[in-house]
Amino acid sequence: MTTPLKRFENVHAFFEGRSLDDLARDLGRARAAHERRPDDQRAYVRFLEASLAFEKARARGEVSDLSARNARLQRSLALAKSELMRKCDQVEKFGDALRASRTRRRAVAPVGADLFEREAG
Repeated sequence: MTTPLKRFENVHAFFEGRSLDDLARDLGRARAAHERRPDDQRAYVRFLEASLAFEKARARGEVSDLSARNARLQRSLALAKSELMRKCDQVEKFGDALRASRTRRRAVAPVGADLFEREAG
């Protein structure tokens, strides 16, 4: 035996999967009906339900947009960090080569030659 849904849960089940535009239209209709009959409690409840469904869908959309933006920013940050670490490693190797003796410097010199190769290419 299944447990029947409460009225509040039925509202959310009804509005699931609908577009934000559809929910906005429903909200507009419910608001107009409530304004025409301000004493009608059913129209007021319908207006509140439509308002709740619209705000819930709008908030979900914002959360998904912010999540996608955050993921893009995290990827960009990881790429920039890896590029910076690569350049730091090359600078350190180049500094080691300059501090070395003359014969050792000649052997290590090509390491510093492509210091900013990715920017030039």
